[in-house]
This record gives sequence, C-alpha cells and structure tokens, in this order.
Amino acid sequence: ASVELPKTARVLAIAAVVALLWWLWRRRRRRPLAREAPYAIAAREFERVEALGLVAAGERARHVSLMVEILRDYLAAVMPVAATSLTSSELLVVLRGVRLTALPRVSALLHEVDLVKFAGRPLAAARAVTLGSEARSLARAVHEAVSEPAMERAA
Repeated sequence: ASVELPKTARVLAIAAVVALLWWLWRRRRRRPLAREAPYAIAAREFERVEALGLVAAGERARHVSLMVEILRDYLAAVMPVAATSLTSSELLVVLRGVRLTALPRVSALLHEVDLVKFAGRPLAAARAVTLGSEARSLARAVHEAVSEPAMERAA
C-alpha cells in the first residue's frame, strides 16, 4: 500500500531538495582561496622563532629544534614524500629518492640536532645560532631548487 504525503509535505520536500542542490552548486562554484606559498610561511616562521630570543635566554636546544621543525615542515610542503611523521633517518632515505643536492647538508644538520634533542648534547650559543641559520639557508636552497624548473618551463 502506497502512502501519499500531504501536499504541504511534498512542497517542503521539493523545496529542501532545491535548496540542497542550490547550496551544492554555489559551493562548487566558489574558487579556493589562494594559499600562502610554503617558503613565505617558512620565512615568517624562521623570523618568529628568532624573535623569541631563545638563544639569549639559554634555550639553545629549543631554538635549534624549532628551526629544524620549520625546515621539515617546509620540506613536507614542497615534497610530499618528506612527511613530518618520518624520523630523521627515514627522511634522509626518501630525500635520496628525490635527488636533493643539499642532502649532505640536511643530513649533517639533522644528525647534530638529533644529538642535541635526544642525547642532551651540550650546545654553545654560537653553534645554536649557526644551526638555526643553516636550517634557514637549507630552506632557501630547496626553494631555489624547486623554483628553477618552474621558471625554466615558463621561459
């Protein structure tokens, strides 16, 4: 036995379907918001960490940890294989696969910072600043390396 809906219920059901279709159509038409470039985000974050004055406050290990974290976040943003969930060793293995020219520098930085973070290796203030600068420099080098092919294709 078929149950017939009252006329009001049918009108409301049709109105709901039309409203849903209209909402889906508008949502699909919206353009995605422009995302900030990964290097711009990294550069801003490097500035933010340096402005915290962690080295001067005696928080050298925290300073280098944060600077390397920014580098790793940047690498993950431009190279999906470089997931932030990877250990330093795993990251180096996948970076070998993408033929990163700065790999020896990345390896040395990650190794030294891991010793500071996990083995409690003492770190002089000057060395903390140097390691932070190296993280920033590596992000810049990778940015230039990944930007060059795009510029060559545009020419």
